[in-house]
Amino acid sequence: MFGALVFSTVNALEFNEIRRNVIRIPEVIHRVREAQAIWDQTCDRNLDLANFICSDDQSFLGNLRLKNLATAVVQLGLLDRFLKVAELPEWLLGLSNGDAPLRVAARQETFD
Repeated sequence: MFGALVFSTVNALEFNEIRRNVIRIPEVIHRVREAQAIWDQTCDRNLDLANFICSDDQSFLGNLRLKNLATAVVQLGLLDRFLKVAELPEWLLGLSNGDAPLRVAARQETFD
């Protein structure tokens, strides 16, 4: 039997209530803090990633690049949680361009 993990391109963070709940997952907030530290070291633009994730729908959905980054960070946090109870499946499916967490999960790129 083969297992697969799908990194969906469908935006599961489209609703504010989902974003507010997912950010409470310890593995997700850990990844958000890690991403925030990287952002603070490498970018001149001020951003509070946790607040952006919890922002209203218009603000969150209005910035496609930050929304994609936030989605990738959340997906990696959820992957960390998954890996606490299961092994990485044999198959990983999804897009492998841009901020794609698939490349990190497949160990083709580092998180930062």
